Amino acid sequence: MEIGEKLKDFELPDYEGNQVSSYDLINEYALLVLFIASDCELSRAYVARVCKLINRYEEDDLGILLIDLKPDKEGFVEMQRCLQEYNLNLKHPDIRFLFDSGHSLSEQFPIEVTPTAFLFNQHRELVYRGPIDDAGENPTIITRVYLEDAIENVLDGLEVDFPEVEPYGTPVKKLK
Repeated sequence: MEIGEKLKDFELPDYEGNQVSSYDLINEYALLVLFIASDCELSRAYVARVCKLINRYEEDDLGILLIDLKPDKEGFVEMQRCLQEYNLNLKHPDIRFLFDSGHSLSEQFPIEVTPTAFLFNQHRELVYRGPIDDAGENPTIITRVYLEDAIENVLDGLEVDFPEVEPYGTPVKKLK
């Protein structure tokens, strides 16, 4: 998926087993699709920062889809526990925690590592692809907040300064 391409419709189960479609958040001005993996140490290290980011934009027109690529229920339950520990409102109508155990959605995205963020504008065109920030496992050394800057620009109706940043993280093991 290249910058400017439109998001294709998809449907995945949420943490309660309900099917969620990309159209469920159609009224949101922007949409963040964040791929994580509950068996990825870097994804787990980012949980607190992701939750702060989600809580920061809870009142804005930002839909958020957290996509867990962990192919078993145990990892899914662990990530759900982590998110609840950081007071993320999993019942919020603009936030969905989805499970892509078969990698059906991740096959549509150029995702090679977790975590990787994809931000779409109001027309559901891809405007940012890359990491959350530049700090990895150590939040005390953050110097660039790529995703937060991109979200701010999109919500303000501006172009994203750095639409593509090379993500880093744990390689995604694609299912064959």
